[in-house]
Amino acid sequence: QRQMCIRDRILTEKGKVIFAETKGEHLKNDNSREKIDLGAMWSGHAGNQYRYFMVFEKDADLPKGAVSMSKFVEIVAAL
Repeated sequence: QRQMCIRDRILTEKGKVIFAETKGEHLKNDNSREKIDLGAMWSGHAGNQYRYFMVFEKDADLPKGAVSMSKFVEIVAAL
């Protein structure tokens, strides 16, 4: 059974709960891709008020489903 390490929890003014797992650039690998898939599955089952993001500092070579820190800030501001 796989476990996920959630680093940060954010509650927006509109009541959305965001779980963000921040990663160093050296962790752009298959393990991160598996966690992204697991996080997407979790947020899909958890309900509309919950979101999961894997966040890396830079835009370059992001695993599918991950976001950069600048994009994450934009997304959170819109929620």
